[in-house]
Amino acid sequence: MNSPLCSCGSIQSPEHLILSCKWPLLSTKTGIEATIAYIDQTKISTKAWHMSSLAEETEESEEVEETEETEEAEEAEEAEDGVEAGEIEEAEEVEE
Repeated sequence: MNSPLCSCGSIQSPEHLILSCKWPLLSTKTGIEATIAYIDQTKISTKAWHMSSLAEETEESEEVEETEETEEAEEAEEAEDGVEAGEIEEAEEVEE
């Protein structure tokens, strides 16, 4: 399960699961066992879960950077093309 949401609809995190989830999981032996089963099933708050979250954040950040770099390069190219076009027009005017 790769959803960022808890089964109660809130963003899942260790703090949420233990402290504020509307399902009072840690008040009984059954709740504790259910919590352990839930963690085993969803892998929430495990090392793999955290590493996956970090990898997704890094990937998204890299995609944003690549998009910004591409847009900047395209803008610079358009500006260069505009300067070249202006220089050609000036040269044509001088020749006339």
